[in-house]
Amino acid sequence: MRRSIFCSAFVLIVLALAPPGYAADFGFRYPATIVMRGAIAPGDEKTFQSLIERRDFGTLELFSNGGDVETALKIGHIIRSKDLAVSVPKNGYCGSACIFLLAAGVERWPVGKAIIHRPYFTALDPALSSQQVDAKYKKLVRAIYKYLKEMNVPTALADATLSIPPNEAHVLSDPELARYMFDQRDPSYDERETAKEAAQFRISSAELRRRTLLAEKQCVDFEADRYDPLGKYEACKIGSILSLPLAEARRRLSIWGKTIAPQGTDLFKDCFTDIVVDGRPGCEPNYFGDIRD
Repeated sequence: MRRSIFCSAFVLIVLALAPPGYAADFGFRYPATIVMRGAIAPGDEKTFQSLIERRDFGTLELFSNGGDVETALKIGHIIRSKDLAVSVPKNGYCGSACIFLLAAGVERWPVGKAIIHRPYFTALDPALSSQQVDAKYKKLVRAIYKYLKEMNVPTALADATLSIPPNEAHVLSDPELARYMFDQRDPSYDERETAKEAAQFRISSAELRRRTLLAEKQCVDFEADRYDPLGKYEACKIGSILSLPLAEARRRLSIWGKTIAPQGTDLFKDCFTDIVVDGRPGCEPNYFGDIRD
C-alpha cells in the first residue's frame, strides 16, 4: 500500500523546481513506447509533438518529478488526441505537474509512485500586487479544473492537489488512485474499445461486458498471469467468452501470437477474429510501420 509522506527540503526541490532551461528527455523503447525522464519545461510539448508524429506509439512511460504546469497540460492534450496509454513503472515516479500527464492517458498504469502537491510559481515578480498574483493563481486553478473535466477525471483530484502545501507532498494510495480513476480506462475510450472488441467476437458491447464479468470470476486462479496477452488468464477469459475449452483457447492464442505478437500489434487488432474467434489461421496482419524520418 502506498502511504503519505512529508518531504524534506531536498525532496521538495526535486519535486517542484526545474532549473532554467532544463527540459525533459524523451526516448523510445521497442515496440511502441515513449519514455519521458526529467522535469517538464516550456517547449517540451513541441518536442513531444514532433516525436509522436514519427510513428504509431501506444504508451508513454513516466519518470518525472513534474515541472511547468501549463506545459504539462499541453502535453496532456497531445496524449489524449493520440489515444496513448500512460504508465508509471514499478521503478518510476510521477510527481507534481506530471500527474496531469497520467490523467491524460486513455489507460493508466500507475505502478510506481504518483505524487501530488499544490502547484506554485517558481519565479514571480515581487512588484506584482496581491490582486495580480491572486488573478494569476486563480487562472491556473481554473485551467486545472477545466483540464481534468476534459480528461474525464474527477475534479476531486484537483481538490486534493490544491489542499497540500508546496513544501509537502502526498503519495497517492491505492484507494486514492481508484477514486481518481487512475486504475481504469478513460470512460469514452472504454466505450469505443469495448465496441471494437465486441465486434471482434461478433457480439454486442453489453453482451461482451456480461461475458467478461463472468470470465473474470471463472479465471481467478490465473490472476498472476493477467497481463500476459498470451497467458493462461487471457486464454481462460477468451475460452469463457467463446465457450471454448481452456486447451483450445490456448492453442488458438498461441497461433495468433506466433502470427502477430512478434510484430508488436495488440491483442484486439489484426487477425484476431480469423484465428482466435473462428479458429482459421492464415490471415495477413497489418504490421506497424517503421519510424519515419
